[in-house]
Amino acid sequence: MKRTTIYLDESKLNKLREYSYKNKLSMSDTIRIAVDKLIDEKEIKKGEISYKDIIGIAEGPESNNISEKVEDFLKDKFKK
Repeated sequence: MKRTTIYLDESKLNKLREYSYKNKLSMSDTIRIAVDKLIDEKEIKKGEISYKDIIGIAEGPESNNISEKVEDFLKDKFKK
């Protein structure tokens, strides 16, 4: 990890401290979690959605209904 400095206005800094304290996290951990969440949301918006994010959200034809065969689908994917 690399050390960095950020500037926050006082109200945001106080909210960050409060959130960190309530969740028993360091402020650094809280910031890292927020950055990870932001990056993950941006990747999803770019269309980089994992197959795990979409399993079971729609019905397919009866002959090949993946939403009813989730376990088999995941077993096949993770064997590779």
